Amino acid sequence: MLFGFTAVSSNRKTGSIPTTTSAKETCWTGCPFYEKGCYAKGGPQNIHWTAISAGERGHEWDAFLKLIRKIKRTQLWRHNVSGDLPVVADGVIDGDKVAQLVDANRGRKGYTYTHHPLTDTNLGVIKYANAAGFTVNVSTESVEVADEVMTKHGIPAVAVVHSTKTDRFYKTESGRKVITCPATIHENVTCETCGLCQQSDRQFVIAFPAHGIAKKTVDSIVTVG
Repeated sequence: MLFGFTAVSSNRKTGSIPTTTSAKETCWTGCPFYEKGCYAKGGPQNIHWTAISAGERGHEWDAFLKLIRKIKRTQLWRHNVSGDLPVVADGVIDGDKVAQLVDANRGRKGYTYTHHPLTDTNLGVIKYANAAGFTVNVSTESVEVADEVMTKHGIPAVAVVHSTKTDRFYKTESGRKVITCPATIHENVTCETCGLCQQSDRQFVIAFPAHGIAKKTVDSIVTVG
């Protein structure tokens, strides 16, 4: 299993921060977008992701960690433009590898998202990473579910929402604030200039309206809010 590293991203939404890509084997087969709807299964990112997954490019884990350690301190960087956290089995996060990733990230501002199921084992790993400075956002398909995750487990969560739900701010039924990803609704905002997803102690949900070639499919999976 290989992992890709891009020192300076050319992605419009991320900006020029370092980004990574993990092989498709890291994805949970139970993810609602596994068979269809995954934004990464289209365009140039899919070509890159497919090559990494086929072993045609990328780095072994130890070499990958060395590249993470070369990121300058205090630098914001995104783990996994596509792919998920390393696993020992389908849907079971590899706690040892995550601990190594957390260690490599020390002094840096790494963040990512996971669709892996919130089992006791996975929750332990996710909570550890967030407490140790590497932000892992739980990905959901509803701001209400994201709200529930944050309330119950005290960890950051995001939600993919219907493409028509582009309000800048709104609230969940319980009153928790929701902020729509600024990079999706403002041309002059990128992950590099925003950084909200890296704030592990935030009290608001971040929403991502469905977009890209699979937008209609995603709309059929998620709830409007």
